[in-house]
Amino acid sequence: MKTTAKWMTRRLAEVLAIVLCAVLTASIPSDADKGPRPPRDLVKRCDKDEPEAMRLLGQFWWAHAAEDPAALKKAVFWIERAATVDDHAAQLMASEFYEKGIGVAQNPTRAAWFAMHAARSGNAKAQERYAHFLQTGFGVDADPEEARLWYAKAAAQGQQEASKALAELKARQSAAVATGG
Repeated sequence: MKTTAKWMTRRLAEVLAIVLCAVLTASIPSDADKGPRPPRDLVKRCDKDEPEAMRLLGQFWWAHAAEDPAALKKAVFWIERAATVDDHAAQLMASEFYEKGIGVAQNPTRAAWFAMHAARSGNAKAQERYAHFLQTGFGVDADPEEARLWYAKAAAQGQQEASKALAELKARQSAAVATGG
């Protein structure tokens, strides 16, 4: 019974994705319109649920967001869609959208969730972002020890800001131990 429910849920998600893709594709301006047009091969790749193509289509719309008000909505849709199917670059972008409320309502929990998934993939910038969330308690419970571990991973990959943050965090932790706090 559980297998059938999972299959039905997955199938419903696929059907909704196809419908949303068709709706968004239909809203792409025609040749007569002056609005931006993404490359057709990219749209076709999105129809095949290719995560990289979804992210690239999102980035295409992001590049046109200033000139086309509907483009931001399309950018967020495609980037988040790519992020939910494990495109790690899209996860980092979605994290920023939710952290800053770009095209979506600000949502610290979603920002941290996307950052965590991108960080686990080894993305140094995402590791730095997730460490910052852990350090400050943005969208997750504050955990300085876990933050230190993620900053160290990012610093090991050459992230300068992570190296600075790690040094500051260690200094604060040392000072707290020295003062008995």
